[in-house]
Amino acid sequence: MNSGLLTDALSVFRTPDPAGWLSVAAWLPWVLALAAALLGGLLLVAGGGKVFRVIAAPVGALLGLLWGEALAGPFGLSGNETALAVGAAVVMFAIGALAPSVVVAIAFGAPVGLAFGGLVGNTGFLLGFVPAALLAGAVAAVLHRPLRVLVAATVGASLLLLGLLRLLQGVPAVTGLARTHAVWVLAAAGAVAFGGAVVQLATSMNSHPGARNGGGTVPPGAWKRAGG
Repeated sequence: MNSGLLTDALSVFRTPDPAGWLSVAAWLPWVLALAAALLGGLLLVAGGGKVFRVIAAPVGALLGLLWGEALAGPFGLSGNETALAVGAAVVMFAIGALAPSVVVAIAFGAPVGLAFGGLVGNTGFLLGFVPAALLAGAVAAVLHRPLRVLVAATVGASLLLLGLLRLLQGVPAVTGLARTHAVWVLAAAGAVAFGGAVVQLATSMNSHPGARNGGGTVPPGAWKRAGG
């Protein structure tokens, strides 16, 4: 792993610059960009089902990179962001391989905790982060089935976006749009993720018709036996 390249890539996400986030696509090798686009499409249409158990570990590693990076400052580890992000990625990879539902809980618990910890401030960060993260994580664990669809669709849309931006890097209109209207590009990716999640949930409901009628059909003669 090229630690310098990883440090540069992570440093982009420390800035509130959407165009900078999208510029990461330019660093991807062409083959990796193609793989990211194909995997992103798969996650959009089927990532929340059985496929999620396969991709939970790498998704956990990705979340570990992002949230480990974000937690470095509040925990007083400024200057060690990359090391903390890599360590969190390794831990999250193992958690995703062993318990995919935990990845969903952390995916929603960590950002909520960060938001509340930021409201409290660095001096009392843990007082805001810990209870908020635990509560949001517990709710996410209970609702893990629909939420894992949302996680898979979001990751899928992100990978698809980065892959397509790299593959279409030679098209001036695409690069110009990503540079000057990055917010709208991200909003479009968010809409695609939401649409993918809705399609997956609808497909899941249609494939389990018994769930809609209270557990399936009534056995023949049941009503007659119930009536004596």
